[in-house]
Amino acid sequence: MIDVNDAEWVDVPEYSVFEIDEQGKLPPILTTKMRKDWLYSSLGETSGIWIAAAPSRYEALAIERLTMIFCKDHKPGERLIHGAHYLFSVNGGVIIARFALREDSSDEPTVLPRDIGHDEEQYQPFARIIGQFARPL
Repeated sequence: MIDVNDAEWVDVPEYSVFEIDEQGKLPPILTTKMRKDWLYSSLGETSGIWIAAAPSRYEALAIERLTMIFCKDHKPGERLIHGAHYLFSVNGGVIIARFALREDSSDEPTVLPRDIGHDEEQYQPFARIIGQFARPL
């Protein structure tokens, strides 16, 4: 790692996942300065990152409710990554689930392409989870 005096820092905003909808995010709850080299070495990303409290427990990733997670926006029409974990809005709530291109033998909650849409019972991805505070995924 680079010496702290020479390190570049970036502002990482924190949002409430319950205040994000099709219109976007409200202003951040707060912003935390983080070392750019740490973000890259830990998460493989340095821009467009934000943090939020996990909306629920998710056993497959050992995430407890309110654990701080690192996310990146998922824009409508953007390709979903097979095997990646996302925040989805569904039935007025927010859940964490894995995306898969087809059914597989995974025991964890999985969303398939046929489940995604804009009806209330369908899943709408709005963020990809890229790490947990102090632990990449």
